[in-house]
Amino acid sequence: MIKHSAPSTTETLPLLALRGVVWFPWVRSSLFIKSDVNLRTIANAILNRGRFAAIALRDDKLDDHITRKDLFDMGLRASLISTVHLPDGTLKIETSGADRIVPQGEVIESGGSYSIAVTVAPAGTPANPTNYKEILEAVAAQGSALRAILSAEEFESLPTRGEPGYLADLIGSRLSSAPYPTRQAILETIDPWNRLEKASVALRQHASPPLDILEAATAIAEWLGRRLEKAEQAPKS
Repeated sequence: MIKHSAPSTTETLPLLALRGVVWFPWVRSSLFIKSDVNLRTIANAILNRGRFAAIALRDDKLDDHITRKDLFDMGLRASLISTVHLPDGTLKIETSGADRIVPQGEVIESGGSYSIAVTVAPAGTPANPTNYKEILEAVAAQGSALRAILSAEEFESLPTRGEPGYLADLIGSRLSSAPYPTRQAILETIDPWNRLEKASVALRQHASPPLDILEAATAIAEWLGRRLEKAEQAPKS
């Protein structure tokens, strides 16, 4: 189970149980929804200022009644950006991730949909571990693989938004070739440096990089230089 060090306010949110996918904070995701249960969940989310809990199922083939033990120990508080009704009755939603959340208590079933009480997970420490250079260099060595899974906008943002936790979440969200329990393990890692280390291992094991790309090497080198310079100025753990 996830342990958190400080008390957090509990709130009850509509629950969208994700099957075979994992969402991450601050990353946009889309999903096509057909089941009546999930359609009602989104309707409830709209009534709740667009906010809902998105938590992955341990067994993505589960079709029966969902209980707390069927869910992973951490999920995401997500917000709806848009909804589009398609001609075949499917609802396409676009969402943005916010905070990591920890389920509290049992799943509540009411009116043909689910909800669950959650608390916000604590933020990781900003202190740098002793091996932070090795972690950064391991990511930088995979510039082509990283370029292959990120959009042009995401890749170009790295020199200015290359915080370890942010980059780890980007990798976890875009590494669709990795098994979803692997991505879930990245999500559940609170410490941003440990999270980036796990994401780097997953990137090396599961990405299929193209031939080496010069712009990838150049951009990653720039990101690494700025990140190392910034890290040198931060407190060490």
